[in-house]
Amino acid sequence: MSAKNEKKQTKTDDRNETPYSFEPFNALSPMIQDGFDRTLSLFDELATIERENYERVRKATEHFSSMVTDTILYSTELVQELRKISLEATRKGGELFSR
Repeated sequence: MSAKNEKKQTKTDDRNETPYSFEPFNALSPMIQDGFDRTLSLFDELATIERENYERVRKATEHFSSMVTDTILYSTELVQELRKISLEATRKGGELFSR
């Protein structure tokens, strides 16, 4: 009877093993690591693309800002010239009527 008790004892010990030591999970480990490595690689590529896009947007914004500044300066010059021409035309018109 002691031999039967020993066999029963080993069967219960086998059932108490953790499921993580189960062989198929060990087989999945390289696949999981490979997927993780590919994900890290993808994130590194995305970070590079984001940095490049940030630089493009920053340069485009600087260029746009420069264009807006030039437009404002040019319009200021046009308004000043318009005032000079308007004042000269008013003065000449007044001279014509005062004769």
